[in-house]
Amino acid sequence: MTTDTRRQLAAVLGMLGSDYDAEVAVAARTAERIRKQTGQTWHQVIKPPTSLRAIAPPVSIRQQIMLCWNHRDRLTEWETGFIWSLMSCGGCLR
Repeated sequence: MTTDTRRQLAAVLGMLGSDYDAEVAVAARTAERIRKQTGQTWHQVIKPPTSLRAIAPPVSIRQQIMLCWNHRDRLTEWETGFIWSLMSCGGCLR
């Protein structure tokens, strides 16, 4: 299922909380139509993508800090500075 399809499905499922029964029915039917178009079962739709489940989390603080540092292009300037300060203190990486 593509990211766009997931976003569309999430928006439709959000309508299931409507106070109007007709909107709930339309949302349910639309969600089922989207699911059928993907060719997946509901179990396949709601499980996390395999690629996310396959990533092993870092096991130490040092590894977590280094993971953040290695992906600092995704961090804000403040976050990058914070990670740098953790690396600079020395004690955090032992």
